[in-house]
Amino acid sequence: MFAKETYRGFKEDWQAQNNAEKKATKDRRKEKADHLMTACQAYIEKFGINPVDLVHADHMSDEASGPEDDDESEDDWKRQMAEKMGMPANWQVENLSFLEVTQSLWRSDELGHIFHTLYDLWRAALTMKQKKHFHMIRVTDTDRQSRRIPDFTPYTFGINADWL
Repeated sequence: MFAKETYRGFKEDWQAQNNAEKKATKDRRKEKADHLMTACQAYIEKFGINPVDLVHADHMSDEASGPEDDDESEDDWKRQMAEKMGMPANWQVENLSFLEVTQSLWRSDELGHIFHTLYDLWRAALTMKQKKHFHMIRVTDTDRQSRRIPDFTPYTFGINADWL
C-alpha cells in the first residue's frame, strides 16, 4: 500500500513537470493555499482559532475553465456558468471567463466551510486595484466533482465520512 501511494505522489509530480496543464493545476492549488494563508490572522481575530495547520495546497478544490466533456460546447458551458451566477439568459458570455470550482468528494463540509470562510476573508482584504487582477468569475455550487485524492492526509474531521 505504501509503495502504491508513493508511486501516485511521484506520478503527479512527474506529470506536473512534463505536462503544462497538470503544472498549471498544481500551481493554481498552491497559489490558492498561499492566498488562504494570508487570511489566517483575520480568521483568528474573528473566531479565535488558528487554521494554519489545516491549509495545504493538496487540499484545495480543483477549478475547471471549460466543459467537463467534449460533448458540451464552450459557449453552452459558459451560459450554464452565467446562469449559476444569476446572469440573464440573453447575456453575452463569449468574452467572459469562468472558473468552475469542483467538489472534492473526500473533503468534509466542515473543512470546506473553513476554506470558504478563509477565501471570503482574503477576498475582502484585497484593495479594489488588487481585485482588478482577477478576471475569472468563480462559480461554486455546481454538481461537478473531482475524484482527485490528496497525497497529504488531512485531519480526521476534514475527511467526508460518507466518502469512506
